[in-house]
Amino acid sequence: ANLMTALANGTFVGCIAFLPIHLATVRALSPADVGLTLLPLSCFAGIGAVISGTGLARTGRTMLWPSIGLPLAAAGLGLLAMGAGDWPLPWLAGLLAAVSLGFGTSVPMVQVTVQVAAGPARLGTATASVQFSRSLGAAAITALMGAVLFGALVVAEGEAASLFVALVDRGPAALEGLGTEARAQFQGHMQAAFRALFATAAGLTAWAAWMCTRIPLQRV
Repeated sequence: ANLMTALANGTFVGCIAFLPIHLATVRALSPADVGLTLLPLSCFAGIGAVISGTGLARTGRTMLWPSIGLPLAAAGLGLLAMGAGDWPLPWLAGLLAAVSLGFGTSVPMVQVTVQVAAGPARLGTATASVQFSRSLGAAAITALMGAVLFGALVVAEGEAASLFVALVDRGPAALEGLGTEARAQFQGHMQAAFRALFATAAGLTAWAAWMCTRIPLQRV
């Protein structure tokens, strides 16, 4: 359960960390539009948690809900990897809402499962292990996703990697000196790199979804 929540939470945090860069560079959105587009990603995780918690109260089933929600999140990230970033912004926001909803279904289920499995004598240790796993997963998987993104830019032709570093350091002003063709080429490299990143995120989320089926405690 801790491994599953490390994968799911880490991928979710990684998406929150890198999606603003994707929207600003590939989609050329303003900071305000980036914030509005990402709003569903922040809000719907809580809705997913409420849905899974209500389902647990009624059925006693724990891993049923993330075994539905996490494949939904993996499918949404897979669509992003295949180029859904070219969709109109309302469709993209809806896709991010579905991804967030899927991730949210796993949050309360892991907490309950670990606490029940540990028993009253080890309740504090078990709860702390969940939080530690989520923090460790967030750090490790965000670093992995960053390595995938930067690695894809390094192997690209031209100065894509150095331009990306300048973009992170100085913001959009780093691209002001580029001509139209060079800017379009850089955006193409960025789009390819983000497709690799989203494919990695989809794979990690699918792994977390598979982990749901391997947890022995399926009902409380």
